[in-house]
Amino acid sequence: MSGIERDDPLPKFRFRVEIDTMVVGGFSEVRGLSMSIAERKEDDADDRSFWQRLFGLGRSGGLDSTKKSNDDRQFATTSPTLELRRGLTEEKALWTWYEEWLNGSGEKRNIRLILLDEHGIEARGWECRGAKPVRWVGPTLVAGESGIALETFELAHEGIWQLDGL
Repeated sequence: MSGIERDDPLPKFRFRVEIDTMVVGGFSEVRGLSMSIAERKEDDADDRSFWQRLFGLGRSGGLDSTKKSNDDRQFATTSPTLELRRGLTEEKALWTWYEEWLNGSGEKRNIRLILLDEHGIEARGWECRGAKPVRWVGPTLVAGESGIALETFELAHEGIWQLDGL
């Protein structure tokens, strides 16, 4: 070593965002890459009340189907919506996809998030399957300020899988 010890796992990390096989980069931040497990109790009167309590009123981004354990308990995985934040660009692929959903012709797509190491080599990756855009937030525009104009695309999805082979 060079005499300086480091304990950061991936120094100078970066990431790449792909929709299906198309790179739609230029993102400064990704939020919502998380999952939790909830157990369904036998005293839950019906599926609807269970899911409402589990997810709140429309706050869930993802759902992997209910699973049964070896002792017949039922579990569900939940995830918040995925938020992709980026500076304004000329790239229109996300906006076009969002408009397709507004017009009733949108299709679900898989989102891949690839973490790159300091040399640009793929280190880890996750896939959010069956994603669809549910919200767009435009930039805050303030005259006289020189900050970057950021927009956010929020995506609901059917769950998160870790990518193998990275």
